Amino acid sequence: MTKPLKSGTNPKKRVLPGRPWKSKGRKPRRSSRFWILYLLSPTLFFIILIYSSALLSLFAISFYRYLPSGASIMQKTFILQNYIRFLGDAYYLNVLWTTFKLSLIITFITLLLGYPMAYVMVRTSSRFIKRGIMMTSFIPFLVAILVRIYSWMILLGQEGLFNNLLVFLGIITDQNRFQFMGNPYGTIIGLSYILLPFMVFTLAGVLKRIDRSIEEAAQNLGANKVQTFLRVTLPLSMPAISSGSLIVFTLGISAFAVPLLLGGPSDRMISNYIYDSFLFTSNYPFGAAMAFILLFISLAIVVIQMRVLQTRKLGAE
Repeated sequence: MTKPLKSGTNPKKRVLPGRPWKSKGRKPRRSSRFWILYLLSPTLFFIILIYSSALLSLFAISFYRYLPSGASIMQKTFILQNYIRFLGDAYYLNVLWTTFKLSLIITFITLLLGYPMAYVMVRTSSRFIKRGIMMTSFIPFLVAILVRIYSWMILLGQEGLFNNLLVFLGIITDQNRFQFMGNPYGTIIGLSYILLPFMVFTLAGVLKRIDRSIEEAAQNLGANKVQTFLRVTLPLSMPAISSGSLIVFTLGISAFAVPLLLGGPSDRMISNYIYDSFLFTSNYPFGAAMAFILLFISLAIVVIQMRVLQTRKLGAE
């Protein structure tokens, strides 16, 4: 006679002799963990020993005293004067505000241009259009950033393609050519072009995973295409919008070459002042303090965004 099964047991999951039942959520074996650590060892070595050590050394230097006339340009001490100087000076606070203002404008422009590109690239049935958008977004990565900046300098110059085209169309006269460089417009145009692919590929990755049956269900219930996009597609793509905006914003506030070559002296960003502090005035402590203020603000933005996304996810669940 077969023994009756105990209450709560599944008759389909019978435990065979000598073969214990393996649950799907079992922990990985030690050999698997060792193999994962072995594969990650080069990256961990670089991050822990090289990058972290350099970062900690720079953080310590930010508390040193600057000695412009001494035998050594730094005195190993612990002072907060470098941070107080930056946060208490209206000039440097205006530099910080200019950096964030331009980065916000660039983020908005890349989102405005990148969302339609990503949406068409994911939803179109034409391979030609899909590959065209992908290649247009990916090809700039194959060219050095300085080459792209100098190309924009040629296009945005007073004798460049843009001004010549506007003169040819009769929009402006030859004596009233636009000055695209040496002002915020050059920085905005250059950084928007460089950072647009980050927004496009981030949005496309999430839009591709949205179930089309949800949109079809909304349309079957009476919603038109615009209502379906505004009430279904757009809310479901908000995590991608948030992630893409964060990537573009953090890359924008740390930009150096584009504001230096395309921007003006009154629109320089904080990275340019960090560069000047290290290489021209040799004020390493103040330059390190500015770098870490920018790093702390960036980390705070990332943490706040992660908390907001986590709160929305828990609320949705």
